[in-house]
Amino acid sequence: MKKPSTEMDLLKTALDFHKLGKLEFSGIKGNALSQQVQQMFEEFQEMYRVFSEASYDCMDLQSRLLDIAGNLLKRPLVAQETSDKYLVLIQMFNKDLDVVRIIYNQHVLEEAELGFSPVHKNMPTVAGGLRWAQELRQRIEGPFSNFRRIPHPCMESAEGRRMLQKYEDTLSLLDKYETRLYEDWCQTVSEKSQYNLSQPLLKRDPETKQITVNFNPQ
Repeated sequence: MKKPSTEMDLLKTALDFHKLGKLEFSGIKGNALSQQVQQMFEEFQEMYRVFSEASYDCMDLQSRLLDIAGNLLKRPLVAQETSDKYLVLIQMFNKDLDVVRIIYNQHVLEEAELGFSPVHKNMPTVAGGLRWAQELRQRIEGPFSNFRRIPHPCMESAEGRRMLQKYEDTLSLLDKYETRLYEDWCQTVSEKSQYNLSQPLLKRDPETKQITVNFNPQ
């Protein structure tokens, strides 16, 4: 028999508790029982509101351990059990930083080959490039913010210092990329704008003779 998923378990529990709001008991103890059930329903509603009004995916278990545990990690027994897991988190984040560096290198290489920055669909070249850098920055800034709350010797270890240095180097790369993209745009924006504004909006394909829209990457 297939084990129900966590999402299904949560949904079934929510549906069961929602039924409590409609229950009414009769008999000598009916009023007291109804009040107890109503209190249980209201308490559940208050707790469930945390999930329903959250702006993030509450079921995402990939990288929310530090957010969920919070100060519990400082309790002696919990700290004893989790002490050797901090190094694993550092190693995982180190691998993610390596992936980010690979993505950055591939993007810069494509940019050099194409002559412009490959960006999201329907985004201008410069704005799209800046947005791409911002998204890559957010990918590492979020998880790294959790490491700042770890009062553990692993952060001062050789691997912890290497992770911190790699993180700062990656941010520096993105800063330089954004600065270069913006400064290059400032130097050529006037000339390119005048040239592109002078081009026709429609043009005819010399082979098919069909009219096409003149959307230049610039």
